[in-house]
Amino acid sequence: MADRVQAYLESQVPEYRDLEQKRIFTREELRQMAGRRRDFEYQLMNKAHVTLEPFMRYIQYEMALESLRTHRSRKIGWKTKTLSDIAGIRRLHFLFHRALEKFNHDKPLWYEYLNFCLSVGSTRQLLKAITRGLAYHPHEHRFYLVAANHHVQHKNIKTARIIMLRGVRVLPRSLPLWQELFRLESMQLHRRLLAIQRQQQQQQQRGHNENNENGDTQGEEVDGDRDSDRDGGDDPLSDISPLLSPLGVVVKGALVHLDTAQRDAFRAHVEKLLGSFLDGRSEVDTIRQIFE
Repeated sequence: MADRVQAYLESQVPEYRDLEQKRIFTREELRQMAGRRRDFEYQLMNKAHVTLEPFMRYIQYEMALESLRTHRSRKIGWKTKTLSDIAGIRRLHFLFHRALEKFNHDKPLWYEYLNFCLSVGSTRQLLKAITRGLAYHPHEHRFYLVAANHHVQHKNIKTARIIMLRGVRVLPRSLPLWQELFRLESMQLHRRLLAIQRQQQQQQQRGHNENNENGDTQGEEVDGDRDSDRDGGDDPLSDISPLLSPLGVVVKGALVHLDTAQRDAFRAHVEKLLGSFLDGRSEVDTIRQIFE
């Protein structure tokens, strides 16, 4: 046991040297730091009787230490990253992994780790943690929401939608999951409509440029033809009913599984989202009719 602790502490010597060379911590501070870590490691070595408390004290100590290191580094003006700039974050990931291996059924601990990953921008570790967390807690709907929100922030709505579809299959009576799935489908629809509008604007601009090139007389003929096309119903935005189909599927699925109170809350959610970008469109009534 003592040999393992000593080997682990000795592996941190290069980091200590880097911190001292950068004048972030004094030699005495580094000596105290090593002593505290030795004490924590000995507490964790008693695997048969160790509780979550020493893990959390160790994690909180390392978080405070990393915060102090970051503050001093910025104050001195270090910009080039070295070993000590990444070692603290790696150590915290390692500590969380050790704690979760032993206390994998502790939900607050999982959320502590997810929040840590988000706060330091550890994207890969966040996704791995969510996958592991769902393996132990498949009925924890907030895991699905955190995962989906992460992908939305990184402009990956398709993956977020897949995650939410999995969530409503596992937890079909979860109102937050149905609400989020409808929101994602609404975002997809909104993007499609904006893309169509941009395409129309580009076509109109090209037509305008052609008019300027061809002269007034020919331009009038082109304008007349273009106006007749619009009157003829070629505008892809004149009827968006086919684009609303995915939203209708989500609404129908939600109504099958949600109770009365949840349905009312879901309907309010749907009305709010539809009103935000489809206000005044008659096609929206096809979605409202599903609730009747």
